[in-house]
Amino acid sequence: MIEARLFSDEAVGERRRALVDDKNRIFRLDVERESETNSLPRTGETWRVRLVEPALDGGWRIDLGGGREGMLRGGQGRQWSNGRHLVGRVVAEPWRDKGAVLKPLEGTISGEAKLGRVAAADGDVFVRGVTVVETVSGPDARGLLDAAIEAAMGTECALAGGGRIWVEPIRAGTVIDVDRGSAKAGVHEINLAAAKEAALQVSLRGLSGLIFIDFIGSPGKAKAGELAGAFLEEAKRLGLKGIDCLGVSRFGVLQAARVRERRDLYSALDCQAAEREALDGLRYLETLGVSERGAQLELELSSRAAEWLKTSFPAWEEQMADRIGHRWRLVVTDRVDARTAVRTRRS
Repeated sequence: MIEARLFSDEAVGERRRALVDDKNRIFRLDVERESETNSLPRTGETWRVRLVEPALDGGWRIDLGGGREGMLRGGQGRQWSNGRHLVGRVVAEPWRDKGAVLKPLEGTISGEAKLGRVAAADGDVFVRGVTVVETVSGPDARGLLDAAIEAAMGTECALAGGGRIWVEPIRAGTVIDVDRGSAKAGVHEINLAAAKEAALQVSLRGLSGLIFIDFIGSPGKAKAGELAGAFLEEAKRLGLKGIDCLGVSRFGVLQAARVRERRDLYSALDCQAAEREALDGLRYLETLGVSERGAQLELELSSRAAEWLKTSFPAWEEQMADRIGHRWRLVVTDRVDARTAVRTRRS
């Protein structure tokens, strides 16, 4: 079991977490907005659902309540009927435009019982397979998480010995391209480094589905085995579950797949633009409020973000005041970029 430090940042309206290994590398990220805390099906939770219609693969399309739909897999699905209420455990979280996947548990719910979460998961899935040796919060955690998430949303990753990989999400999974660039190291050394980095990026970004790694050149059988072994060994070290590998083809492409469990980072950060702007603005406001104690502050947001705060998150002012005191004012303009619109206010 890998040992790691847990960095946790509880900002107003959003929680962000990261796991850092003994090599000082971030290998797992998690983001959860307050607006989805009570409505997002998380892995391991138990939910009461309603059967909507059978699917071609023998499963069922289901209603989880609150406008969320998903799929129910397994069980004696063909014996069920539309409208029946069941209890299921979440085995895969909502991912991009796909709903959660559940497996049925014993027992049914009769009548018009309320749909939704019945029981929390057994333990924190985010730290599953990890021994947390230290928990870090405060400004250090926020700085690390802001930088880590920004980097993870990019496509380019430099390799320690030279060269780089490019991580490109596609609908069915992820394509990772290895680029030698101006690196002086040999091709096989770069490919080995890329295999390990690819495993790290799969873990860091929570990637699942099909994974294709396009190595440099066409490695022979022995080197191809080394590359597949390096990828799987690093994946195991990082605690990645549900991963399978077909090896490297004669064209130099490693073909792997990972079962979806937790949603990926892209899905976690995907929300309407107004909410994203508002939450980023609140985090920057709090950060400045902590570093500039006693200063009067200004938070400038677009009208769409300000309206979202008013209608969807009215508790933000009380939460912010508990942390930095009520010493800011909200300025509503047509500006969209909240990052550059949080500042101290001059008298």
